[in-house]
Amino acid sequence: MIGGHAVTVLGHPRATFDLDLLIPRYAAQDWRKALAGLRYSLFAESDNFHQYEAPVDFPLPPIDLMLVDADVFTILEASKTNTKPIAVPSVEAMIALKLHAAKQATRTDSEKDWSDIIALFKAHQLSLDEASIHAMVMRHGGAYAINRIQTALAGGNWFPHWPWSCSSRGSISRCTWCRGSFCRSASQSSECRGTLGKKTPCHSISWRVKARAFM
Repeated sequence: MIGGHAVTVLGHPRATFDLDLLIPRYAAQDWRKALAGLRYSLFAESDNFHQYEAPVDFPLPPIDLMLVDADVFTILEASKTNTKPIAVPSVEAMIALKLHAAKQATRTDSEKDWSDIIALFKAHQLSLDEASIHAMVMRHGGAYAINRIQTALAGGNWFPHWPWSCSSRGSISRCTWCRGSFCRSASQSSECRGTLGKKTPCHSISWRVKARAFM
């Protein structure tokens, strides 16, 4: 088990309803058949994530499956904790999974991932000064993750988001304040082109100033 319930088991209680599970990629079809037998239907799918929901008259939680290669699953399974009724990854493995999820371009709630990452660092008193922790974060999140975690542990705030790429080879960025995105190749300005609330232009000056050094 991964996701919010696993984070709670690992020392950071937070409200969640979805059930997030990690499975080997080769088992995806078996899971699809099993969940169909429970009247679950697939409503979103990507290379690494399958999301299922129950019918409205069958109030079970949504189930999100994260697909990983067999060798990765074997490594994570070897480091799992023996929690009941479902095992969860070790805290280091959980952070690695969260880093991987947070940088997916299709991820819509990456800030929740980052909140979990920082909370797990604090709950387990982890430090980037420890070589193995630093190497794990660098491997799965890069320099961006190192800087963001260092800033958060020092009590600072963080605003820029992961960079994406677009068809015109520009850098697509997302505004922290309104979650809108724009392409730097189409707009030479760092001004947010997204929307705030119900189609109200954001044009966040605060974001523009903070973003300049990272773009």
